[in-house]
Amino acid sequence: MRIEQLEYLLEINRQSSMKAAAEILHMTPQALSSSIKSLEDELSIKIFHRSNKGISLTQDGKETFQFAELVVNHYYQLLQTLNRDEQLSNNLKGSLALYVAPVFLESIFPAYITKFKGNYPNVTIEIIQRSTRNICEALSQTITDNTLGAIIVPFDGNEILYDYLPKNYPVLSFQILNRNTYYACVPNDSPLARQKTISIKKLLSSYPIVDYCAGNAGTAPLIPLLKAYMPNFQTSLVLSSITVWAEAIQNHMGVGFINSLFVKPDSIIAHQLESLVLLQLKEPLITYNCLVYTQTPSPAVSIFLEQFPKYLPQKNDPSFFKINEK
Repeated sequence: MRIEQLEYLLEINRQSSMKAAAEILHMTPQALSSSIKSLEDELSIKIFHRSNKGISLTQDGKETFQFAELVVNHYYQLLQTLNRDEQLSNNLKGSLALYVAPVFLESIFPAYITKFKGNYPNVTIEIIQRSTRNICEALSQTITDNTLGAIIVPFDGNEILYDYLPKNYPVLSFQILNRNTYYACVPNDSPLARQKTISIKKLLSSYPIVDYCAGNAGTAPLIPLLKAYMPNFQTSLVLSSITVWAEAIQNHMGVGFINSLFVKPDSIIAHQLESLVLLQLKEPLITYNCLVYTQTPSPAVSIFLEQFPKYLPQKNDPSFFKINEK
């Protein structure tokens, strides 16, 4: 029995397909099947049921899978403990499925993905860009040990809004990346541009909103926070492109709100905000950028998570994260 065979078993089970697993592992289906057959012969068991509908674990296979998951995770933890970075880089294989809200891909994620891929070239990364709501729906239906979701969770000042979590959140793990606020965005020739701060109520009562949203209208995490100040505020446009969104505001089609993550120095779209004036809000609009994953993540997910700086808890963080953050 070799560690590679156990990794192969895990990947085949994730993909429910020998061919798909072979593509991710950069080997032929014949070679992969032969390796699993060798493991089955060594253990004198049948690991997979094979049929026209695909493959699935036998009862013996399920027990072997649990063993493989434990051993593979401990193996990579040992390599990290021994600081054998080069060996870890060469040996780590498999796949990593990232479900990512656009704000992450347009700010901090590209650098982390590039770094991870450079360190672990044998891991195949699939990036699925969706809105937070759509990510939560997908993770509620199915989430495997190689899946990582990056979502934005709104906070109303007392508790998080659970509609922006996967329905199966009690059995998942969370890692906070940032606690964010929002800025109001107005054209640089607007009379409001001369103000340093502004009231949300004043904005919502006087100007239509240009909403930046990757999903359906009204589903952005910001919307329920704004509705707490004015339930029936007017939206003039809903745009999925940050570039078009900025142009619409510059052309006086309305005012916007921007997550503070976008204005950080490592944001790849910070230059697109140069034509706008960002105003601090008198009332707080708070969201949390979070990573969500299974309680037994794959080695690839665990190592990807370790890249991010540790979040320093704040006094008024919601109790949910204090309980559920891993």
